[in-house]
Amino acid sequence: RYRNVILPAPPFDLQPPSPELAGMADSMFLHSPCDLAYTIGPGEEFPPGTAKKPEIAFAGRSNVGKSSLINALLGRKKVAKISNTPGFTKRINFYGLTSNDMYLNLVDMPGYGFAETGVEQYEAWESLIHKYISQRRSLKKVLLLIDSRHGLKDTDKEFRSVMEHYGIAT
Repeated sequence: RYRNVILPAPPFDLQPPSPELAGMADSMFLHSPCDLAYTIGPGEEFPPGTAKKPEIAFAGRSNVGKSSLINALLGRKKVAKISNTPGFTKRINFYGLTSNDMYLNLVDMPGYGFAETGVEQYEAWESLIHKYISQRRSLKKVLLLIDSRHGLKDTDKEFRSVMEHYGIAT
């Protein structure tokens, strides 16, 4: 079912990217090598981040499609592993993109909300995510994915307020 919803205009002008910027994005995402650079689990130390390798993280509830979106952005099917099982991504995974002199890390974070795991494991993931968000200077943006089938949940709102607390743009 669709609802008749009138959305206000965004507070910014939505112009298409310039041909030069579109070409750079195409080159970076669709034609550059991309590999799993490193992966971090609870209790492990993050490698140093640098301004030369900014990070864009993908956050959201378990099974919302974070890994699938990374694969879609890259035009590939098997860079980020996907599963129908909630809680499949158990570590923070960094995918490194390099194109000419440009570098970027796409970061796939474990989901929050429902996952087929115990409370202890879930709390370890939550701690890992908070540590990443609060300490990572190379983190430039967090893309918060919302499941359109369920809408904005309380856990999404809580995560967004954590981002605001740490001054991370979502």
